[in-house]
Amino acid sequence: MSELMIYLLKANIALTLFYLGYYFGLRNLTFYRLNRYYLLLALTFSVTYPLINLKSLFSSKLDIPAEIITALPDLNNLHFSQQGMEFSEIIEYFLWFSFAVVFFNLLIKLRGVLKVHVNSIPAHWNIYPYRKSQEDITPFSFWKSIYLNPDKHNKEEFDKIFKHEYIHVRQLHSLDTLTAELVFVFFWYNPICWFIRQSIHENIEFITDQKVLSTGINKQSYQYSLLNISSLPTEPALGNHFNIKNLKKRIKMMNKNQTSNSHLSKYVFILPIVIIGSLIFSISNAKESLDSSPLSTSIITNERMAEEQNSLLPNTEPAKGRLPENLLILVNGVKVNEEDFKKINPKDIESINVYKEESAIERFGKEATDGVIEIFTKANKK
Repeated sequence: MSELMIYLLKANIALTLFYLGYYFGLRNLTFYRLNRYYLLLALTFSVTYPLINLKSLFSSKLDIPAEIITALPDLNNLHFSQQGMEFSEIIEYFLWFSFAVVFFNLLIKLRGVLKVHVNSIPAHWNIYPYRKSQEDITPFSFWKSIYLNPDKHNKEEFDKIFKHEYIHVRQLHSLDTLTAELVFVFFWYNPICWFIRQSIHENIEFITDQKVLSTGINKQSYQYSLLNISSLPTEPALGNHFNIKNLKKRIKMMNKNQTSNSHLSKYVFILPIVIIGSLIFSISNAKESLDSSPLSTSIITNERMAEEQNSLLPNTEPAKGRLPENLLILVNGVKVNEEDFKKINPKDIESINVYKEESAIERFGKEATDGVIEIFTKANKK
């Protein structure tokens, strides 16, 4: 599996776990500010944690076992014929193309905001600066600007609109929106990413509604203002609008009693589970990668094959006096004597396994007390 596919798999698993924790444990709580941090953490953690090289953390603590040595030919020098484009490569090309398309769509949304900004002029209403527009738009804010067509609203609505949008501006809710859109570029195919993006938009509106009502504005009057403005178009799509499509849910959350502080324990319970659950996949993946790597099996290439065999074969000078008298020698699973062992041509050897002490006895029984040399030839492999 390619690095891109592994990265996307890890990130999507993390996104899914975070959203499940939010959906089943946090979405109905009135701790909207904590939910905001939770959802932003869900995006940033899911995108960044797969980039951490956990394999290096494991390999730094890995010791090659002395009991087993495996010698293999150098596979890096083998050449394979090109079989054409693989299916995984086609998937990758499709993903990169889709990323470009969704990113282009994001640029179109930003262009829509820029268009409204260019066609508007600076204005003031009481203490609130804003951009006066003549377009048929819903009041919205983006970054540090509020956009409004005053001809579309009654004077009685202005106070509620500006208080609402000013909270968006002051708390930089556009940062949440942009973060969600950027992550969506790379995870648009995952329904969970759609749900998280929607939850982020909803939650910042919950935060703003709560703040507006805390200033003393009548709740019923404020809700009627939402209903009056809901019929206006919501372009550009990237702004923080005074109304959202799921208006019924906003009104329901405004009328909801404040959640007891005892429910704060849910964050302490859910966050570690989600993070550990995400990391478990990476840790297990890193271990599997190490188990099949040269470090875990002590793979020796052709350059060291001759050196290893010279230290093991009894007909070579360095090996004299080093092999125990009762050493068990197996060639392709068959026990051979020392004379047959001497006749083996090093070039015919596919691999050599050396077992010592407890590992030898455990694998081959008491006959292997003085160690085992297990040889597999290339002919046996064929």
